[in-house]
Amino acid sequence: MSLEKCLREYFKIYYRQQDAFDRQKKKPSARVFTYETPQLTEGRRRFLATDLEKFVACYKSIRCGRHFYELIQENRPCRPYFDLEYYKRFNVYEDPKQLVTDFIEVVCRLFKSRLNVVVDPTDFLILDSSSDDKFSAHIIIHFKEKVLLPCNTAFKGFVNSLCTTLAEERKCIIRNESKETFLCDQSVYTKNRNFRLFYSSKCGKKEKLVYASYCNFYQSRGITSPDTTSMFYDSLVIPKEYEEYGVLDLNQLEGVNPICRPLFSINTTVDVKAPHNVASNCGSSPFPLIDRFVTGILSRYCPNVQVSKWSLLYTKEYDRRRLQLQFRGCRYCFNMGREHKSQNIYWIVDLNDFRAYQKCFDIDCKHFISNFFAVPDDVKKACESKIETVFKVYGHKELSQHPPQLAESQKENPESAKRKRRSFYDPETDQVVMFQRTPKRNQCNNTLDETLVITID
Repeated sequence: MSLEKCLREYFKIYYRQQDAFDRQKKKPSARVFTYETPQLTEGRRRFLATDLEKFVACYKSIRCGRHFYELIQENRPCRPYFDLEYYKRFNVYEDPKQLVTDFIEVVCRLFKSRLNVVVDPTDFLILDSSSDDKFSAHIIIHFKEKVLLPCNTAFKGFVNSLCTTLAEERKCIIRNESKETFLCDQSVYTKNRNFRLFYSSKCGKKEKLVYASYCNFYQSRGITSPDTTSMFYDSLVIPKEYEEYGVLDLNQLEGVNPICRPLFSINTTVDVKAPHNVASNCGSSPFPLIDRFVTGILSRYCPNVQVSKWSLLYTKEYDRRRLQLQFRGCRYCFNMGREHKSQNIYWIVDLNDFRAYQKCFDIDCKHFISNFFAVPDDVKKACESKIETVFKVYGHKELSQHPPQLAESQKENPESAKRKRRSFYDPETDQVVMFQRTPKRNQCNNTLDETLVITID
C-alpha cells in the first residue's frame, strides 16, 4: 500500500497549507505535519492536521517509507533548534564529533552571556542522518527550566550573534566547494518552517534521523534504552503540551545597551564582549589596499563602486579589530543575487584573520552573512604592521576631541530608545549607525572633527 493510501485511512489530506490551518482553527488541539512522496514534484508536500497522539500512533505503524516534517508554526512557542551540515568531500580533515562539541560549547557560552540561561551539553538532543557524502544532524535543546522560545523567528537574533562569534573565534567554519560558510544553517528560522521528524528520511534518500551515537542526552538522565515514542516527543521543536511552558524573554537580543562613553576614557565598566566603534569617517579608510580589494570584488557587479564611509571596530574580550566599509554606487547583495532597490550593504573585514564578508541594512537580509573572502597575502602583509598604530592613533585623536563629560550628555533619551526598539539585532550596525554622529555629506573629508567615539556597556 502506498503512503498516500495508508494516510487517507487515518486522516484527511490537504493540498494547501492554509487548508490545514483552517482545519486546525476548528480543532485547536490539532498539530500540522507535512510529508513527501516519490509521486510528488520535488519540493511539493501534502499537509495534515490531527491530534498529536493519533499522528504518533499512525507514524509508528507506517512501513512504506517515512518522509515527514513537523511544521513549526508562526508565533508558536518552541525549543531552540539547529540544522548542522557539510559535505565531507570538501572537508576531509574535519572531525564531525569535534565540530559538534565546539559548536555546543559556544552555544552554551552565549546562552549564559546573552540571556543568563544555563545550558550544558547534556541538554542537547542530537539526531544524525549523515551519509558517506554528507554530515547532517539536527539539534533540539531542552532548557533545564520548563521554558520555551516565544517562536522560532525570534531565535534569529541569537543565531546571528552565534555566527558572529564563530567567525571571530574561527570555529565551526566549513567549506562548501570553494567558499567558506558556517556549520549551522541560518535559513531554518522562517515562518511556518518544515523540520524533518525523528526516524524520517528525505524523499529519495535512505538516511533517517536517528539518535546520534555521540549524544548523551538520555545517558545523562540515567536512561539506557529510551522507547521510540518518548524519543519522538523529545525531538519535537514544538513540544507536546507546549501551552504549559513558560516563555523566555528575548528582548535583550533586539538591540544594544544605549549608554555611550568615549572608548579611551577612564572607565572600569566597559562591556568587553561588545564591538566598540573606535573611529569612523567618510571617504577612503586608513587601509586603502583593503578598500581596493573589496571594491574590486564589487566592481564585477557595479563598476563605479567607491568606499563612502568607514569605521574601526574593536572587541576587547577577543582582542578583535575589524574594519567596516560602506559604499556609494553599489548595493549588490550576495543573498539577493542583485542590488537592493533602496537599502545599502556593508562589508566587515576582520583584521585578525584577514577575511571579509558582506552584510545588509535591508530588513529582508538582516541576519545574512555572506561567504568569507580571504584577503590576498600581499595586502595582508602590507596592512599587518600598521593595524596597531592605526587603532591607537585614531583612538587617541578621538579622545582629545571629546572630553570625558560627554558620556553624561550621550545617555539614552526617549527617541533613541524608540529607535533601538525598531532596530534589528546586529551589534556592528546598531553601534555604528544608530549612535554615531558623522559629518554631513557636503562636509565629508578625511578629518575626524565630527566623529563620536562610543563604547556600549
